[in-house]
Amino acid sequence: MRIGFTYLRVAALIICDGAILLTPPWETVGSTQKLWNTPGGAVEPGESIEAALKREAFEEIGAVIEPQGVAFLTQNVSTEPGQNPLSLEVCCYARLVNDTIDLRPEHPYILPPMWVPIEQVPALPTLPFSLKGWAKTVSEMGSLPDAIPIAPVHAGSTLAKEYALFNSFWMRNERS
Repeated sequence: MRIGFTYLRVAALIICDGAILLTPPWETVGSTQKLWNTPGGAVEPGESIEAALKREAFEEIGAVIEPQGVAFLTQNVSTEPGQNPLSLEVCCYARLVNDTIDLRPEHPYILPPMWVPIEQVPALPTLPFSLKGWAKTVSEMGSLPDAIPIAPVHAGSTLAKEYALFNSFWMRNERS
């Protein structure tokens, strides 16, 4: 993670029987916000979106997941001191590979996850922030919107080159 740097995040939307798996709000250092969270976090350099989703779900809640496709994208803007001011978050549907959810000891501040009925999510403070709007839409539709497949980006592709240019632009501007 780079302070003052725009970066890519992932969020796993683990859904079962009309409920989504969320971790309850906790006190975080340097933040005044207490938010219900989906498992997720920053994509590491060289890591795919699918790999980041799997790693974050395992690190945060001890769950083995299988990503199912992109549900929505969201842009997060933060004014909190010490936080990244702007990030793009790829929110993906995911299914549990097994029923095991084991809070990881390396994250003692994360409370055990809970299944929250999707229709209750719009009333909660959430991260990603647009999860509330997504949940409201799902409740009104009565079903989940289709997922967009996660397509791999090959190193020589135009998208990969544009992403590399984007990252180098932000890294140069961060240093100045």
